[in-house]
Order: sequence, then C-alpha cells, then structure tokens
Amino acid sequence: MQSILDAINEWIKEILIGAINGNLSTMFGDVNEKVGTIAAEVGKTPQGWNASIFSMIQSLSENVIVPIAGLVITYVLCYELISMVTEKNNMHDIDTFMFFKWFFKAWVAVYLVTNTFTITMAVFDMAQHVVSGAAGVIGGNTGSFNFHDVSRLDYFYDAVKWAAENGIASGTGRYTFSPNAVCTRAQTVTFLWRAAGSPLPRYRVCPFTDVNPRDYYYDAVLWAVEQGITTGLNATTFGPDVTVTRGQVATFLYRAASAAKPNTFNPFTDVKTTAYNYDAILWAYDNRITTGTSDTTFSPDAYCTRAQIVTFLYRYYQGR
Repeated sequence: MQSILDAINEWIKEILIGAINGNLSTMFGDVNEKVGTIAAEVGKTPQGWNASIFSMIQSLSENVIVPIAGLVITYVLCYELISMVTEKNNMHDIDTFMFFKWFFKAWVAVYLVTNTFTITMAVFDMAQHVVSGAAGVIGGNTGSFNFHDVSRLDYFYDAVKWAAENGIASGTGRYTFSPNAVCTRAQTVTFLWRAAGSPLPRYRVCPFTDVNPRDYYYDAVLWAVEQGITTGLNATTFGPDVTVTRGQVATFLYRAASAAKPNTFNPFTDVKTTAYNYDAILWAYDNRITTGTSDTTFSPDAYCTRAQIVTFLYRYYQGR
C-alpha cells in the first residue's frame, strides 16, 4: 500500500514540476521578446529615429554651427593672445610654456568644434553596441530551443539550435522555426551579419532607396555592402524582399570569408565554369559547407531555405 502511495506522490510531483517548468519557460520567452523590443528601440541611433531630421541636423551642424563656432573661437583665441602679450610687457617677460598652453588649448578647441557631430554620433554608436550586447547576454542566458517543427532527426537540428542560441536566427513564432520557408536577401545578410558578431558599419549613409534606417536589417545591409559581400541589384536598389538562391547564398558566404580561389574537382554537372558563383560553390563543397542536393547536382538556382542557410553558416563556423 505504501509503495502505491509513493508512486502517486512521485506522479503528482512530476506533474507539478512539469507545470512549473512550462510556466517559467513561457515567462522567460515573454521576457526575452520584450527585452529584444526594448533593446532595438533604445539601441537606435538618431538616424534610425528619423532619417530626414538627422540629415537636416547634420547639414545645419556642418554649414551653420561649425562656421559660427569657428569665428567665435578665432575671436577668443586672438583676444587671449593679445592680452597675454601685453600683460607680459610686450613679450619681455614671456614664458615659452605659456605659448605651448595657448597652442594646445587652440588645437583642442578647433578639434572639438570641427568634430562635434562625429563625436556625438560615436557616443550613440557605442551606446547602441552596449545595449545590443546586453540584450544578447540576457537572451542567451534565458532563451530556450523550443521549436516544434525541428526534430532531433533532422539534418539541420544542430545548426538551428546553434543559430537560435547564438542569436543568429530567431524563430518565425514562439514554437516554430519554419525550416523549409525560403529566405530573402535581407534575412540572409542579417544572418551573416549576426554570425560575424553584428559589427557596426563604418559608414552610416545607405545608397539604397528601398532600405530604411528603421528596418531591422539596415546595419546588416550597410555592413554587407561595406565588406563587398553584395552590391545590391543595382546602384540604388537592394531588393530586401527578393528571394535568394542556393548559388547566391554560397557566393555571399564565400565573399564574407574572403576565401582564396578553390582548387578542387567539380562534381556538379549543373555548375558551369562560366557561372559567377562557380568558385563560391566549389569552395563551399571543398570546405564541407555543402555536399549539394545530390552527388552530381548543386541546384544553384533553387530557392534557399532557412534550414539550408543556417546549416551553411553552422558548418562554416564549426570548421574555422
């Protein structure tokens, strides 16, 4: 009789523990979602708040404020120099160190005035980097791999788990990753950018009219162009919603890796030597990033899925 009571007790205990764990998992999922939203808003630079106002302020700073401040500084420095000379008995009692201090003060004043806008933006960029990093730590510590459409038997299981836990690719829902959904150009460069550590691009001016500072992929696109990973569809169009192919993704990754030209046998009958992505595909094959869709085909023009992209990234970074 006692054994039956013990068994019932253990059963009830397991139910309670499971319910508590489920509630905690849901709660932390909500916390991560809110933290990500807050971090995205707090981490925005002034250009991300309103691009037109940002440009107007930058123009005013460079064309109005800096010239006026330059005139004021010139007047003050000239007045100080004249006062310094007359107070020292027309340079009879002059001290060399006095001139050194004056020149140093003049240099600091001119440097601060001419670089005020740059310094201000550097502060915002640093704050954005700190906030983004903090959000990543919180997400990494409390996040969980909870996708119901990703099984341990799937070839991409480890890749998706790695991408989710490292903040490279989030799910399409709380419990879905959508591994077979196709990827866009914006999503692809964002995955690459996050895998590289989400580096801040050096230049903040975007040449593409279809990429807005408010877009989640704005920094990723700037970084990708800066690194020579992509040049866009043309000089003013990036095509963020255009679906990517397997050949294009291999090319993006090849350029991001700055890899040397491969010297290996081509096993794929559908990859011609004249193709723009020939070297990229052979490099990916040679480095075991992909084995193709069969022993003799790569399917370069087939749309690339979310599962395939994170698998390419996972194999590349695991092999480094």
